[in-house]
Formats: sequence, C-alpha cells, structure tokens
Amino acid sequence: MGRFKKNIFIILAVLAAIVLVRHVWHRMHPMVAGHGNVLCDFENPKVWDISPEHGFSIRLSGRHVTEGRHSLEVTYPTGDYPSINTKKLRHNWGSYESLGLDVYNPQNATLDFGVRLDDLSGKRININLSLDPGLNKIEIPYSRISSRINASHIRFIVFYLKGPDQRYTLYFDNLHLIHPKMIPGLEEEFGGLSASMAGHKPPAPLPVRKAVIVSEKPPLKQGSIEAVLVKIKNVPDNNPLISAGVPFAPGQLMSVKNVAFFEKSGQEIPIAAKVLAYWPQDHSIRSVLVQFHHQIENAYSYVTMKWGQPRQTKDLDIVEPTWEFPEGFILFPAQWLCDSKIMGDQVPMGQRMFPSYDEHIDDSFPMMEKKGLIGNIDTHTYYSSAHVLYQIYARSGELKYFLAARKALIYYRENEIIHEGPNRGRDIHHLNDRYIYVDAMADDYLLTGDPRSYIIAGYMAEYLKNHFPPRRAFFPKSGKYFWTERLVAYPFLGVIAWYELTGDPDYLKLSGEYMKNLYRTQMEWPSRGGYIHNLYYHDPTEGARPDEYGGSPFMTGLLLEAVIKYHQLTDSPIAADSIFRALHWLIHEGLANSGDTFKYTTADCYADSDGTPDLNLLIAHAFGYGYKISGYKEQQYLDVGIKVFDRGIKDASLNDGKHFNQNYRSSGHFLAYIAGGLKQANNAEEEEKPISDGLPKGILYYGNFDFSSDRFHSLGDSKLDIDKNIVYLNGNSLHIKSGYDNSNLSAALKIDGWSLKDFPLMSFAYRIPRGVPVGMRVLSGFGDWICLGGTHEYQCQGNASPKPVSLIDDGQWHETTVDVHQVVSALLANLDDLSEFQFYTDGNASGKDEFWIDDFKIKAAQ
Repeated sequence: MGRFKKNIFIILAVLAAIVLVRHVWHRMHPMVAGHGNVLCDFENPKVWDISPEHGFSIRLSGRHVTEGRHSLEVTYPTGDYPSINTKKLRHNWGSYESLGLDVYNPQNATLDFGVRLDDLSGKRININLSLDPGLNKIEIPYSRISSRINASHIRFIVFYLKGPDQRYTLYFDNLHLIHPKMIPGLEEEFGGLSASMAGHKPPAPLPVRKAVIVSEKPPLKQGSIEAVLVKIKNVPDNNPLISAGVPFAPGQLMSVKNVAFFEKSGQEIPIAAKVLAYWPQDHSIRSVLVQFHHQIENAYSYVTMKWGQPRQTKDLDIVEPTWEFPEGFILFPAQWLCDSKIMGDQVPMGQRMFPSYDEHIDDSFPMMEKKGLIGNIDTHTYYSSAHVLYQIYARSGELKYFLAARKALIYYRENEIIHEGPNRGRDIHHLNDRYIYVDAMADDYLLTGDPRSYIIAGYMAEYLKNHFPPRRAFFPKSGKYFWTERLVAYPFLGVIAWYELTGDPDYLKLSGEYMKNLYRTQMEWPSRGGYIHNLYYHDPTEGARPDEYGGSPFMTGLLLEAVIKYHQLTDSPIAADSIFRALHWLIHEGLANSGDTFKYTTADCYADSDGTPDLNLLIAHAFGYGYKISGYKEQQYLDVGIKVFDRGIKDASLNDGKHFNQNYRSSGHFLAYIAGGLKQANNAEEEEKPISDGLPKGILYYGNFDFSSDRFHSLGDSKLDIDKNIVYLNGNSLHIKSGYDNSNLSAALKIDGWSLKDFPLMSFAYRIPRGVPVGMRVLSGFGDWICLGGTHEYQCQGNASPKPVSLIDDGQWHETTVDVHQVVSALLANLDDLSEFQFYTDGNASGKDEFWIDDFKIKAAQ
C-alpha cells in the first residue's frame, strides 16, 4: 500500500512537472502558445518589436485581461505611424471566418488605429479601424483580408496608430482566429465542403505579355517643305552663315546627297552638308549638318528644302560649329520636328485634349527666363533643363526655346561636367549618376552639330559604363542595401542614348544587361510586377520599416523612360513584358485612393496619403506607351493615364526650374503615344455613326476648332491657338498670329483625297483686322502652288489665278464660299487633285498681325 501511494505521488509530480514545462514553453515560445484558435495571448512582450519612433513603453499588465494572466500594455509616442509588429507567430493560419483581437482604449477619445498584414509573398493589406473608449472586440473577416493578400499564410503583423498628436496607451490581448460554427457532421454528410474552406494558394505569377506591333504611317521619302532662316547675329552685308542640324525621321533619307535648298525664285542654293548621325534601326540618316550663306535684310527669310532627289550644285566646305550660337539658324515647322522623332515621340503644341498643358509652358517660361535658366543643379536644373527645353522647341518650332535650350546646355556642359582625368564625364559636384544627362548632349549635337557636345557625351557614357556595372540593376528578394529605381534609371538612359546616337554595339550590349537584371528583379516577385526593393534601406528617413519591400512610383516612371527607349530600339520581348508588369504594379500598389495620383512610395506610412500629384507627369508617359504596345486595346492604361495626366496638370508646381523640368521631362511623350489610339477610336466611331451624326454626306473636311486646331498646323513663323473669347456664333475659333516681322502669317492643312470634281467648294468664317495681309493657296499633286487670292495687302508666292478671291479686312466676322475648282481651272484647266491648303502671304506680315477663322469646310457642290 505504501509503495502504491508512493507511485501515485510520483505520477502526480510528473504530471505537475509536465504542466509546468508546458506553461514555461508557451511563455517562451508564443508562436505555438494558445493552441487551437489563439495566435497570441500576449504573455511575452519580447515577441513584439517597435517602429523607429522614440518613446514607446511596452510591458505586461494585469489590467483588461481577456485571455490568460496578462494583457500587453503599449504606450505609443507621437509620430506618423508608430507601431508594434511581429514575425514570431505561426504563419499557416489555414481556414477561418475572422481574425479577432481585443484592444482596450482607456482614453476618452476615439483613436485611428490600423492593422497591417503581410503574406508569405510580401503582399500586404492595411485595414483601417477606429478604437472607441473601452473594450474593442475587433473582428476582421477572412474575405476582407483575402481580397488583397493570401489570408491563409501570414508572416508579418503590425498594429499602428495613425498620426497620434500625443502619447496614447492601449491594452492588447487574445489575438485569435474565429472558425465557422458549422453543424457537426455536415462535411461527412454532404462531402467536399472542407475543400472549399481550404487555404488559398499563393498569388499566381503575372502572365508574360507581348507587345503588339502598331503600324505607323511611313515617312515620305521625297518631298519639299518651307523653312525659316533666322539671323541670330549682326554680320557684315547681312549675309550670315546659316548652320543647323536638320533632322529626318527613320527611313526618310538614305543619302546625304539627296537634300537641297532653294530660293523663292526656285534657284538652288549651294550648301555644305555632313551626316551627324544615323538611325541604328535601319541606318537611315537621323540628322544632317547643313550650312550656307544667305542674305537676310531684316531678321528672317524663307527657303524651300527638298529631299529625296540629288543636289545639282557643288558642295561647300563644312565650317566646324565651335561657336556658342551660329550667325543664322534654320527653323522648321513643329510638325516636321515632331515627325522626325528627333526628341522621341512628340506632337506639336496646341493639341486638343489638355489645352492647359501647353498653356502652362507659355505662362511659366517667361518666369523661368527671368529667374535664369542656369544655376544649382539640385534645385534649379535637375532633370535636365536643356533636354526639357529642346523637347519644347521640337513641339513648338519657336526660336526662343531653341536659344534657351542651347544656353542651358552650354552652361551644364562647361560648368557641371568633369572634362579630364579618371572621373571625366561625371558631374563635378556629385558622385550620384542622376546628374549625368547624355540625352541632353545628344539633343544638342543633333540640332547644332557642335562637336564638343558629342565629345562630352562620349565621356559621360564612358563614365557610366565604367562605374555602373549591370549587376547593380538587380535587387534580390532578400536584399537589404541601398537601391532605388532612379539609381538605375540615369545610367540606363545615358547608355541607351549614346547607343542611339552612335550605334556602338558595346553600349547596346550593356543596355541589354541592364534590362535583363531589371527583369530579374521583377521576377523575384512575379505576382507583383514592380521593381521591388527594400524601402527602409532605400531611404530610412521616409518612414518605411526595415522589412518593407516595395517601390517608388515616380522613380519607376523615370526608369521606364529607359526601358521604353530600349524597347523602341530593340523590340525586346522582356522589355515589353517589363513595362506591362510595372504598369500592373503602379495600378495595384502605387495608386493613391483617389485613383488619379500616386503614393510617394508604397511603404505603409503612405497608405492613406493623398498622393503626390506634382510627380504625376514623370509617370504618365508609361501608361501612354503601355496603351500603344497593347495595340491600343488595354483601355485601363488609357483611362488611368488620362486621369493621372489631367491631375498632374492641375496640381503642377512650376515655381522653379527643377519643378518645371519635372513636369515636362517625359510627359510630352504621353500625348504622342496615345494619339494613334485616339485616332483609331475616332475613325471607328465615325464609321459607326449614321450620316447625320458624323460628317454629312458631301463633306471632305470640317473643322470647328472647339477643341483643337483640327489638323491645321503652323509653318514655323506663325502661332496657332484656340481662342475662347473672339468667336464666331459659338464655341471657339482658330487664332493665327505671326511671330515676326516679315512673316508669312501662315497655317497649313494637308488633305488626302481632295478631288476638285468631287469637292470643289471651300467655305469658312473669318475675321481679319484692317491692313493685315492674308492670302490663300493650294498645292497640286505635281508640287505646284496656286494662289487663290486674299486681302488686298497679301503677296502671292506661287502661280496667281486670273480669278482671285477677295477677303475683307475690316475687323468683323464674315462668311465666304470659294469655288476652288473654278479658281484653279482658270489657271490649270485639267488639274483635279490637290494635297494641301494654306493661309499664306509672302513675307509681308508684321510681328503683330493676326486673324481668326471658324467653321472651315471642304465640300461638294450644292
């Protein structure tokens, strides 16, 4: 009996020891504490880490306990998003109905509280809640969590306050899973129900996508265009040396011998000509340096350039363009400069969808000039003033933007870049590659032929090649070191710009290595799409936690400039897929709640921010390109792009050079990328409309100018804009204003399929102030200009018809109908086809002359 009692005592002692050991185990290992539904009973404060803010207090408490012996008392400091967090709980939560948490709020105020959950793939969700005074029994439904992440496999939990203005204390307890209260035996009776409750699979990788080849109208390989010669310096005998880079579109010019210039009289001008660069895609000519002397009595003169046929004159010798500004320069129409793609894809200023976009340029540029276009690169010329201004020159054809760009380029080239030694090509003040703008140097060389810009561009490209190896473009999933999208963006942009300028295969190869490593970075997170990296090491001052992985939308926009350029030059399938993946990430993780701007970064501290719309225009271009290479089918890209672009215009900060450059560095490309899709949509819409809703039968062209210049464009010496104040009847009118003395006061309309037999009439309303010379002329299919008439002050440049039409210059609105067929046939009886109409007077308008037109139609006879 005594032995039996002793054995019973031993058994009881062992059981007590087991209970004690289990209790100690659960205290030391809370990841398995509270078996079953309980994830954490808050019996060990060491499980919980805190965010970087100073002033936390975290300890066990016997107050407000709902599970076990203790709650966790946490006093939060002030800050943006002070938080406690943990990875030390079990990850596989399986199936459940809700996530539960007890939080006691001893304050008399309701607090803004949040729960962040990250799944095993790194995707996250932020759940915003309110904590009322007293005990809060929080239940977060599984469906709410699974809408954004894998709710069954959670690796990271955060409890945070949003912007507390003072210290607040909270008591946490009983973090648990709430399972469905199902009827016992239901699974066995009906079968298959348990499978439907199983944990979700990890997020599926994004599918690989290919670009759609979009056909574009091929360039004319033979033709003529009028250009303006501008005298920049006073020289003896008013006979300046004209010197300019003349750009051509890919495939437009194959031989430098096939470009010539002609006087108004038709006499060919002897020129010097030298190829500056070839397009690497097809080795057609990208830019030609053209030089010749020309008599310019006042400030401007006009010549015609013809291409596609050999020169008949003996060539002159090239004079090396080592000057700051040439004695004279050639201005081409904005449409020519944009079509040449000298500054990438662009459309002329005056586009219809976002009129404020160009108005902001016109309004802000005088302020930029007044403040100075040169200065501190961090605060004034960052993002490259020269590159921005050269793009605006291409979109406007205006001399003031060319001169400003050249001035900014020379200052940057001579004062900001190291020219000698082992670091030649680097910014003189910074080790950071983000101040090395090879593209600006290339712009300048292509438009001026300045050999120094070419040389320094080579130094810059060489520096980038030697100091930014391809491996730095890759960021592994577990990486914890400094990396940003911008870190790669500028070396990639510089290297690809040098390849495009020179065709050097070493730089194409290097660009390809950058692209491969960027794509590897994206494929580290195949379900997310972005160039994901550690946000804390990206910049610890921006509020990210040490284990947050995400990206910066605006830096992604910068990087996509380079990826897009690489795709344009190579048709790389991984570049195309990279663009589609990045756009997915921008939409699903980068957009702010408003849907029309982006977070500064995707760190949780910006989760509920209003976004940074002033950075929108660094990002919008990528949505335009994605829309284009989707074959204009991905409507979401267009919709988001338009919202982002419009918001960026409205909230643009244009108070200094940096912000001006920020807004116009890449955003002009957006308009060009979407133009083809909008044109397709408009054409399809017109085809689907009944005759009464579209152009009436018998109308070849109709422009009411309510939204745009409706295919009219300037010829370089005039400016077109939409006038909302001086209008005919209603809507808007087209305002045509000369830019200089001795102007041609011109506006052109190219028309395909203009048969005079089918469409002999032209009608429009006009308002011409007294004394303003306004002429009209048309271009035959054989290249002959025929003057139709105009005001009594205009001068004809072309063949004058014996039956000219008169326009009234009394400052009032008038309507007129011109029988073009009758006027033309009086001179050329058998002529039927025309290709262009122009308002044009031969160099006798003053710099203040202007007129207005509206309701312009080309139509059949009544």
